[in-house]
Amino acid sequence: MLETFATIVGLALSIGGTFLGVSRFYANKLKEIIERQKEAARKEYAAERDFAHLQRSYQQLQVSFDQLSRDFDLKIDRLELRFARIEMLIKIMSKDNLLDKE
Repeated sequence: MLETFATIVGLALSIGGTFLGVSRFYANKLKEIIERQKEAARKEYAAERDFAHLQRSYQQLQVSFDQLSRDFDLKIDRLELRFARIEMLIKIMSKDNLLDKE
């Protein structure tokens, strides 16, 4: 009887220990999976945030480039006008010189 009781207690302890070990193993695996999912979500959020920053930076660069392009075009137009005036003055002066020679 004592031997049977000891066998039953040993069997119960063995089954209980195995169940406890298996449950702890799967609990740790589940915890690892959850941590990996959280880390993946953090990385995804960081990537989206970085992409949004890059988009805003690109838009700001585009606005700056457009402004510089307009400024450059305006300066080119002014230079063309000045060159046209200088060319006109040169023609007038050369005509005056030709008239003086005659």
